[in-house]
Amino acid sequence: MTYIGIDPAYRKNGFTLCIIKKNLVRYETMKSGFLDFAKWLMKSSMEGLFSDVVFCIENSALQNTSFDMSGPPAVVAKKGRNVGMNQAISQCTVDLTRQFFQDVYEISPKDKGQKWTHEEYRGVMDQGGYVATKKTSNQDERDAFKFAMIAKKRHGMGGTLI
Repeated sequence: MTYIGIDPAYRKNGFTLCIIKKNLVRYETMKSGFLDFAKWLMKSSMEGLFSDVVFCIENSALQNTSFDMSGPPAVVAKKGRNVGMNQAISQCTVDLTRQFFQDVYEISPKDKGQKWTHEEYRGVMDQGGYVATKKTSNQDERDAFKFAMIAKKRHGMGGTLI
């Protein structure tokens, strides 16, 4: 099985995938965001690159909450626009992925839980015997790895897709 965690974001270099196959972990950052992801997804589907694949995608549209409302009106408005863009792109990511693949879980930011530090991430990697194709990680990669691990756990439990 291949497990793919996706942390979509509507910002430059913020759209990140974590692909786990056996114990190998690799990351892909979609430089142009959603459009690069759509091309990658279609190509992967058409070439049959992932016959047994399970996805877990953070979908911030599942969380109908106003986040940080502090600051002057212009700052609050900008934060609201950014949240709205991320909610839209994450829902589009779920919808598009479901057009090509059957096993797609979605998870809200709240249900994802606390972000992992680099040390926590390394601990999970070491405990599971995972080997990453790169030595360092950024927050987007750690989040995508967490989503891939959620996909693995939920799929292994035979749970229903959310």
